[in-house]
Amino acid sequence: MADRELPAGSDDHILVDQKILLSGKKAAQAGMGDLALRRVVVYDEDKDRTIELLIINFEWSAATVGSYIRSAGILSFSSKE
Repeated sequence: MADRELPAGSDDHILVDQKILLSGKKAAQAGMGDLALRRVVVYDEDKDRTIELLIINFEWSAATVGSYIRSAGILSFSSKE
């Protein structure tokens, strides 16, 4: 597991952005032992909850991932001023 750096001034709702590797026996047996996933944890202020996302996209910024989830209606949060 490796933390990905959040850029300065990044969205306060992005709590974690990590690269993780599946390393368990079942993952190896399924041929997924070398699969890299991205773990993004986003805070939903309106519902006072965190949402943990496992994705394979490493190109988008964490803020873009959060915005996409928000636009899909899964996540709602207000901007802080």
